[in-house]
Amino acid sequence: MRQTTLSVILAALMALAWGAVEVMGAEAEVIRQAGMIPARLAGERFADVSMVPAWLTPLTSSFVHAGIVHLAFNALMLVYCGQKVEPALGKFWLGALLVAGAYGASVAELLWRPDGVIPVVGASGGISALLAMYAMLFSEQPVAARGPIPGHVLRALWLFAAWVGLQLLVAVAAAGQVAVLGHIGGFATGLLLSRPILKRRFARTRF
Repeated sequence: MRQTTLSVILAALMALAWGAVEVMGAEAEVIRQAGMIPARLAGERFADVSMVPAWLTPLTSSFVHAGIVHLAFNALMLVYCGQKVEPALGKFWLGALLVAGAYGASVAELLWRPDGVIPVVGASGGISALLAMYAMLFSEQPVAARGPIPGHVLRALWLFAAWVGLQLLVAVAAAGQVAVLGHIGGFATGLLLSRPILKRRFARTRF
């Protein structure tokens, strides 16, 4: 019997969390309490926000979505890429990658606007890290080394540049309503961790 993949489990939990919030009619309050607020992560205290410790909000915010379209897009990307990547990484390392991506995204948002008070929600940070791993695993075009710079480093740099360009277009199209810095931070985290994770996962394989 085929095992349920971690990506499917997480997508189902995201859907259940969204459904529960909708049934309770508490979307605004849940976003406020469980969302990642940069200023709060930087140490500022909010009298009306105390249910979730600030350091945990990069994770709790991943299960909070601003609408069905937001949820559906993230769940689709999570399941599609997760199904491809999990056989190579296994559940543990896939989970570690998603967690690291969520925190990498939050750090990027924090560095960009440490005084920001608007909650950031959604699983896009972890999914961006997953997309980076997917790209590193399945990109078909080999990249040759240039001088002292190895080919895998150049490939990562090209992927990062393309992702930044795409996110700038998203920022313009969405009129600043999308946390593109979080997407960039998550993707950069995935690129940085792809080689160490794969080396750890396949200790005898050269990458």
